[in-house]
Amino acid sequence: GNRLVLLDEPFSNLDVEVRLRLRSELPAVLADCGASALLVTHDPEEALAVCDRVAVLHQGRLHQCATPQELVHRPATPFVGRFVLQGNLLPARREGDGLQTPLGPFLSPLPLPADADLQLLITPEALSLEPQAELESGGACARVLGREFLGREWLYSLQLGDLLLRVRLPLEHHHQRGSLCRLRLQPGASGLLYPGATRVQPLQG
Repeated sequence: GNRLVLLDEPFSNLDVEVRLRLRSELPAVLADCGASALLVTHDPEEALAVCDRVAVLHQGRLHQCATPQELVHRPATPFVGRFVLQGNLLPARREGDGLQTPLGPFLSPLPLPADADLQLLITPEALSLEPQAELESGGACARVLGREFLGREWLYSLQLGDLLLRVRLPLEHHHQRGSLCRLRLQPGASGLLYPGATRVQPLQG
């Protein structure tokens, strides 16, 4: 019969270089042994990199079991969106035929659940920042709390009202801590509305 190997956070105490090398070799080693593995990890990047299917558990609840591609493109719950994509969750409310959010209006899918607690998931890559000197109408005014250098890009931390948001930007972007910036969606970007994980588009114009 098929062999099953349990791997309980096998890479957690290894140096980064060793961890990445072993992680890349794991699928071939399992194939050579004719074995399947159940990998337990708290690192979503690790799970997406090596697993054929990923089950996301939180406080004893199974939120989603799917391929890595499905998890990235259609996270089933807000928790999966936050944990797997490091996404931003914003409150949304029904207003007329549309949705109002801290990033402006979005087109509303129909029908929406009555009195639903609506949340909009926006990935860090779907947002852009403009310096205060270039503020225009539209978008939202956010304060830069800090940034992390990720090698090929910046990860900015922003405050928008009571919300703390993440934005990934190319290295040529330079925004100082404490500065005010205009926060808006990248051209062509969209969001996922929960409950339902429905793709929604910003209202243009």
